[in-house]
Amino acid sequence: MKRSYDYLIGNKHAKGHKPNRTAFTKEHVPWNRGKTGIHLSPSTEFKPGIPPVNKMQVGDVTLRLDKNGAYRWWIKQAEPDVWIRYANWVWMKHYGPVSSGMLVHHKDKDSMNDNIENLCLVTRSEHAILHKENLLLARRRLREPKIALCKRRILEAKQKLRKERQHG
Repeated sequence: MKRSYDYLIGNKHAKGHKPNRTAFTKEHVPWNRGKTGIHLSPSTEFKPGIPPVNKMQVGDVTLRLDKNGAYRWWIKQAEPDVWIRYANWVWMKHYGPVSSGMLVHHKDKDSMNDNIENLCLVTRSEHAILHKENLLLARRRLREPKIALCKRRILEAKQKLRKERQHG
């Protein structure tokens, strides 16, 4: 008797091979067909209304890896799962809320050092220039970023745009 391998047509992984002898056939009936609500280990299943063992409480602090690969501390603010960066929380505790368009910046570039002496509030454009300047100044072994320099660069860029619009 000759077998048909028509069902393998189009399967790039099975080209030139015979089908697996343990593969399910069309006549196969799975053991759980027609069974609903199967509880194979009821003692270890989640139960309604019971929180998981590792649930964090409001005020708990945890360490996470951000999208840039830097570790940062996060603090839980409210339920369900409202988290903010610990640096922002420290700033808000000392100086009040962070206004829109502003960022809390780590002066020493260590995202794990959330002491209030290490934090400063900068605009997004200042923050971008700080990190650009830090890449350039790191070669010269200069440590402390100059926010005044950032503000001057922003002012120069705005003046250049005004001149281009006037002459344009």
